[in-house]
Amino acid sequence: MKKSGSLVGGAVLGTVFNALYEGLKHLIHKNHIFKAFFKDMKSSLDHLRPLIQQIVECNDKLIYCSKEELEGLEEVIKEGGQLVEKCLKVSRWKHLKKYKYARKLLEWDESLKMQLVILKVQESRDVKKIAVELDNLAIKVDHMNDMIQNQSAGSSSSHAALELPPLPDLIVGLEVPLMELKRKLLTDDGESMLVLTAPGGCGKTTLAKKFCQDQQVKEQVGRWLQRYFVEKRHHPILLVLDDVWSGSESIVGHFHFEMSNYKILVTSRSEFPWFASSYHLKLLDEHNAMKLFHHYASLGDGSSLIKEELSRKIVQRCNGFPLAITIVGRSLCEKPIEFWRKTEAEWAKGSSILDTETKLFLCLQSSLDALDEDMALVKECFFDLGSFPEDYQIPLATLFDMWVELHGLDEHSKCIANVYELRTRTLANLIDHREMKMEGDDFYDERFLTQHDLLRELAIYHAKLEPVERRKRVIIEICGNDLPKWWRERKYQPMKARLLSISTDRGSQWNGPTCKCQK
Repeated sequence: MKKSGSLVGGAVLGTVFNALYEGLKHLIHKNHIFKAFFKDMKSSLDHLRPLIQQIVECNDKLIYCSKEELEGLEEVIKEGGQLVEKCLKVSRWKHLKKYKYARKLLEWDESLKMQLVILKVQESRDVKKIAVELDNLAIKVDHMNDMIQNQSAGSSSSHAALELPPLPDLIVGLEVPLMELKRKLLTDDGESMLVLTAPGGCGKTTLAKKFCQDQQVKEQVGRWLQRYFVEKRHHPILLVLDDVWSGSESIVGHFHFEMSNYKILVTSRSEFPWFASSYHLKLLDEHNAMKLFHHYASLGDGSSLIKEELSRKIVQRCNGFPLAITIVGRSLCEKPIEFWRKTEAEWAKGSSILDTETKLFLCLQSSLDALDEDMALVKECFFDLGSFPEDYQIPLATLFDMWVELHGLDEHSKCIANVYELRTRTLANLIDHREMKMEGDDFYDERFLTQHDLLRELAIYHAKLEPVERRKRVIIEICGNDLPKWWRERKYQPMKARLLSISTDRGSQWNGPTCKCQK
């Protein structure tokens, strides 16, 4: 007779899952603020749905099923249903609530992934339990010894494999990075561990999945696997640790040990130079960026010349950032040409892509959220970079002078420490033009810091969150002859900002009001 745990593990789990799934299908058509999130959630549930069905069917057949093993997954799915209902009530104009619930949706997605990892560990445990039972049976039943040994040998290699999520419909610009990864990891004198690093949304996980599914990689791992069976070793051959954050590098250390033909690929937004060398994934070139945009914007070969020119301007604003290109392409898909013109015109006047694309903002913002209280000064230094013009190479000497005044960093060693922290977290790029590169010297004039355009927009976005009169930094970008409304109307009292940045485009002929600054 089945125990009550089977009911909870079967019928109830299936019921709450179906309720969440049907609710998402309904909201995708009804709610536009979180539409991208709902689509991603539904895509995850589409892959999970057949597995849930199998769990329900198996639990119905089992004599006993533990209630506790599925309680966590059931609770997360219930929370997802409740969160979806709350999102439906959020107005598009309530930006704080929009950001709050967008964060909650991402946190819920992480909770779901964690539950799936737990289930996978439970599956591994169950496989090992079966192996133990088979070994015990082999001892007790001598006349079946040969059969049991064959099954045991087979079960020892049948570890619960976590299937890779499907690759995107279109992958561009990863041919060269894939060859580089294979050269660095698969050769006899290659790296034992490699950190694949880039800002969030640049395609690190996609490249890692493509690497694992590459035929040459599979054949090489197969040759290593044969050697291990001969040597009777049962260690992993190729280990991929995806999305490891700074502060969690101890996880990498636990898996790092000396062993021949054992390779580790880590994807992260940060470098871990004390563990392994890094491979920096570059952004897309113009050709691949346009190809990716065409795919997600559903532009066929017969697209108009007007739309093609608009596409090029929009793609240039994304500056090779795959996630930005994908999100913008999806948002413009099947929209009339007037909507395209409106989007491009708003960006040309200084509007930020982060104002409208919440998912992209959260992806970039998460790198700042990872900076804890001890890194508060590093975050302030990141915000300071937004005051410099787009694509500008900032001399370190200039930065250090500014930080001395703003943050009291009176020692160059403290300044350079912040520079390296920004670089290792891929929040900025360090360029070194010195012919002889010697650590510890004071020749900072030949070293520069640059910042990707979207990260610069993130810094400017934060500068504008406070009311104008309370901002620490006032960053003014004048396009043509358009001044900020608050400046034209002289609406505010004197500001307390310690950093003022004014930049103009080439078409500006500024004869507007002046501003008075006190030292």
